[in-house]
Amino acid sequence: MLHKLKSWCNLENSGDIIKKSIKIGDHSTSVTLERGFWQVLEKIAQEKKSSIRSLITDIDNKNAGACNLSSAIRIFILQQYI
Repeated sequence: MLHKLKSWCNLENSGDIIKKSIKIGDHSTSVTLERGFWQVLEKIAQEKKSSIRSLITDIDNKNAGACNLSSAIRIFILQQYI
């Protein structure tokens, strides 16, 4: 699975920080992740035939405030490939 992850993530510039606004339920929030995590999150959403917004909403609901949303997304991505 890790070879698949590597092929999805363009390592050049993958550490660039990207901040995006996301609407979760009835409120907006911002999520800051490295470009590589955004790339992989997009691929996971495509595989699940889902939107990034829907995927992040599910992650947020399962996280229930245990950690910040950006960390929860990174953990979710790692769990998909470990």
